[in-house]
Amino acid sequence: MVVIKRCFFLFLCLLSVNLVVAQNDTTYQKGYILVINAYTEATSWSSRMISTITRFVAEDPQLAVYTEHMNMMLIDDDAADLEEFKSALFERYGAYPPRLLLLLGDPALLLKEDFKRVWGDIPMVLCAEKDYTGPDEYYLHKEVIPQAERIPMTELADPYNLVLLYSDLYIRKNVELISQMTPDMKKFIFIGDERFINVTNEAEVREIIRKKYPHVEYEYLSPQILPINLLIDSLYRVDAKTTGILFSSWYYKRTFAGNTSLVTNAYKVITTVSAPLFVLNTVGVTTDGGMVGGYVHSAFYHYDDCPTDVLHL
Repeated sequence: MVVIKRCFFLFLCLLSVNLVVAQNDTTYQKGYILVINAYTEATSWSSRMISTITRFVAEDPQLAVYTEHMNMMLIDDDAADLEEFKSALFERYGAYPPRLLLLLGDPALLLKEDFKRVWGDIPMVLCAEKDYTGPDEYYLHKEVIPQAERIPMTELADPYNLVLLYSDLYIRKNVELISQMTPDMKKFIFIGDERFINVTNEAEVREIIRKKYPHVEYEYLSPQILPINLLIDSLYRVDAKTTGILFSSWYYKRTFAGNTSLVTNAYKVITTVSAPLFVLNTVGVTTDGGMVGGYVHSAFYHYDDCPTDVLHL
């Protein structure tokens, strides 16, 4: 809870500067915060952050909030879709620098050079699930950043006027928790999707199992491997006494009549299984579902109260 408060306190300090109305366009006459969400509008982690910031900013009549969703799963490897997103973004906001950029998700760093080129030394707050970054190609291709190419996020602070709000997923702690709760564990299943963050999480989980639990069979399940109906069928047939399951998310693309969209609510179906599922975040955790919790920030449960807590610091 202390870490979250400190980060939001820093965020509040960035907003405390007197705002100067400099735009003639009525849409941007107020100072504004621009939120760049690397994920989708329906992603729980980012939507909670956006909702919290929106409520907080609503108390200041001289400040507004605008959000743009990158939908990284729909951006192909050739970066053409990314360039299209950039073009639309700067056509809309380029002439009106925001007071602050709030970047949600590690892949939002794909735009850092463009932000600096168009808006100069504008303050950025990055909400990331990893404390390191790397070459753009790994975000675009949804591949794990090799150890040798990882750059600590802290090294971006000065050149990009960037503050990191680190949301640790506690991969190792979650695996250890599941091992403790399943003392006779013979198999470990990690459920994720093709997003960059889950490709990275899967590699970490696999390495932890290989090194610390070599006797445990490891299996990774994703929409690229099997459809959701087969996933549900597989989960109904697991032995809960000997199988540990860690769930992250299950986003996948669906094409209909030539249009591609993202399905993001599959967790509502997955929660119907009887096998105990541990989670990397609290989305879908209910008392009557299969998801039983996980090793997460305790502050996450009090997320809606964060702005109020900050005001009392």
